Amino acid sequence: MVNYIISMRFYFFILFFLEIGLGECLISQTREIVPDLTAQTDYEIGTSYAKKNQKKTLLYFRDSRSAGCLKMEKYILSDSLVKSRLNKDFVIVALLLNDQTLLSEEKRSKLDNKKIVTVGDYYIYLQQSVYHNDTQPCFIVLDRNGIVGKTIGYTNTPLEFLKVLE
Repeated sequence: MVNYIISMRFYFFILFFLEIGLGECLISQTREIVPDLTAQTDYEIGTSYAKKNQKKTLLYFRDSRSAGCLKMEKYILSDSLVKSRLNKDFVIVALLLNDQTLLSEEKRSKLDNKKIVTVGDYYIYLQQSVYHNDTQPCFIVLDRNGIVGKTIGYTNTPLEFLKVLE
């Protein structure tokens, strides 16, 4: 009986958060890129959240083994002016190109079952086929309607990066 009551409380707790709109926060996948800078790690959730909230999107195609990506995170994304601008005006969507998580069968069959098997494969496909780019790091700004704006790869100056965000 006690377990049933606890289960029901948990069930109503989840329903409450879904009803007031916080369910998206509970369900979505986020990752802190650098201290005080969080990114969505799911393309569909991140881009739809940005559109829904009338914010620009910053797509960040990254590889966890890339020296350029690690330097960008350490020196550019950690800069206080860059973090402030990103937190205020953008939804960041960080897409890990070497993510080995297997895709669902549904997504595999929609694309190319032989080549696109992992989440990383899917993000590589997006970067190359949709955004016509294949460098890492790669930052692509989407406006509030999801239209592609400026793109930047590796840079070692925060000011150059901030110009792309304008």
